[in-house]
Amino acid sequence: MLAILLSVLATAVVGEGVLRLAGYSPSNVNPLKAFHEFDPVLGWRGRKLYSARFKRPDFDVLIALDAAGFRKQVSLEAKRDKAPHRISVFGDSFVWGWGVDQGEVFTDKMNLLLKDYSVHNYGIDGIGTVVEYLIFSTEVRKQLRPDDVVILMFFNNDFVDNVDRKKIHAEVVNGEVQVVNPAKPLTTPFEDWVKNHSYLCNYVWYRADLRRLTRVNRKIEDEKLGQTIAETDERFAVAKHFLAEFQADCGAAKARFIVVHIPAQVELSEARASRPNKLANEKARTETLFSITRALHIETIDLLPSFLARKSKTGETLTFKTDGHWNSTGHQAVAELLSDHLSTRPAK
Repeated sequence: MLAILLSVLATAVVGEGVLRLAGYSPSNVNPLKAFHEFDPVLGWRGRKLYSARFKRPDFDVLIALDAAGFRKQVSLEAKRDKAPHRISVFGDSFVWGWGVDQGEVFTDKMNLLLKDYSVHNYGIDGIGTVVEYLIFSTEVRKQLRPDDVVILMFFNNDFVDNVDRKKIHAEVVNGEVQVVNPAKPLTTPFEDWVKNHSYLCNYVWYRADLRRLTRVNRKIEDEKLGQTIAETDERFAVAKHFLAEFQADCGAAKARFIVVHIPAQVELSEARASRPNKLANEKARTETLFSITRALHIETIDLLPSFLARKSKTGETLTFKTDGHWNSTGHQAVAELLSDHLSTRPAK
């Protein structure tokens, strides 16, 4: 047994040395565990002042986080205290900048396009409207000024994330919406230390996560065909409640609140396979969102028509081939569309 242990140890030492000498860059497949840490209020948030590589078949990029744990924005520093107005953007992985390098996230690009606004990114992976409102309440609400802008990027999986019992979510109890917090650490301290200090362990974890991801992707099948979410459904009630909270808080500060609908890859006809059930479900959930924003009189932007017009004109692909998130071209398109909207359509 001692000989076996010494042999394993020697192999590990050699493997560690080979990877370091070969210039291996520690990489991560699972961004939630790699770039986020436990937070008692939000469930998780970005690791403060942390940077590492996020690598999947479609991309290999550097992710850098700031002192608050949000995506570090290169273009923000020159404008932080100089621009007269502020735009705060909330959302999940689309806002966080999944798969795109530093400076390529649409909020970075908006800072370059809008001279009178500083654009701040509050995106966190894997969250929904409930946690986004908690971030807004703790990070932004007290410093809102008249004519500031709050943008909520809504993807259709937010309806499910908002009521997911495994994370911070909301439930309807006796007709009232209540936040429930079952937050717990994403990883153990030992796992964190090993993955961040051993190139060999990082490589083993990377290959295992990549294999797991490939297996999961192969099992994806069409979702069961659904319908528009009913007003009596908890998913509807929770989404409406927190959108109304955003609207009320922004109104009290005389700030502008905008909901932006993010179309799914299947709606852009960029998915690898035809998935008619998923397309029908996306359309139903989109109509559910619009029914809520119409009822609450919330300014709403649907990116889909502009995306399709752009694709028809340029032939560009806006999402990654094996991943539904925006590529760098998609982020540029979002930045231009939102900047144009804010520049040409003043608040009513």
